[in-house]
Amino acid sequence: MHQKPLKPVDHGIIDYGFAAIQLGAPVLLGLNKKTTKLHQLFGLKLLGMNALTDTPAGIKPVISFKTHQKADLAVLGSLTALTAMKHIRNKRRSLIFHLALIGLSAANYLLTDYKSRG
Repeated sequence: MHQKPLKPVDHGIIDYGFAAIQLGAPVLLGLNKKTTKLHQLFGLKLLGMNALTDTPAGIKPVISFKTHQKADLAVLGSLTALTAMKHIRNKRRSLIFHLALIGLSAANYLLTDYKSRG
C-alpha cells in the first residue's frame, strides 16, 4: 500500500497535537521536573512556530513552510541529542516518552510533502 504524503495542513494539525502532548503529557506521566520543563519549552516553541507558519493550519503567516521544514529538522536533531541528558536517559519513563516523541516527529517529517502548498 502506498502512503500519500502529508499536506501542510495535515502536518500543521499534527504539530498542534505534538505541542499539546509536550505541554501536558510529562505532567500526566509524572516525569521529573527537568524533563517536564524541557518538553514544555519544546511544546511552546512548536506551538508558536506552527501558528506562525504559512499553511492553512497557521494563524499568522510569517514563516514559510520551507523554513518550517528546516526548523523541524533542527528540532529532530536537538531532541535526538537531548537523549544523552541524564534526566532523560536514566529515567525509564522519561526515556520511553522521549524516544516515542522522536519517532513520531521523524515520521511526521518524513511523511510530509514540504513542496505542497495545500
